[in-house]
Amino acid sequence: VWEARNLGMSKLQLTRMAANVGIDTALGAIPLAGDLFDFLWRSNSKNLKIITKHLDKHHPGTRTLNG
Repeated sequence: VWEARNLGMSKLQLTRMAANVGIDTALGAIPLAGDLFDFLWRSNSKNLKIITKHLDKHHPGTRTLNG
C-alpha cells in the first residue's frame, strides 16, 4: 500500500487496498477458519490487480503481455 501511494494512486484505490489488508488481517487471525479465509481471500493478489490496472492506464509502457 505504501508503494502504491508512492506511485501516485488515488485515495480511493489506496483505501480499497488498505481494506483488503485489514479484512485479511482481521479474519485471518481466527484460528483454523482464518487459515481457510487467508487461502481464499488473497489480499495481495487483489492489491496487485489494483496496481496493475492503475499502471496500465497511467503508464501504458509498463503493460505486460499477460495483463
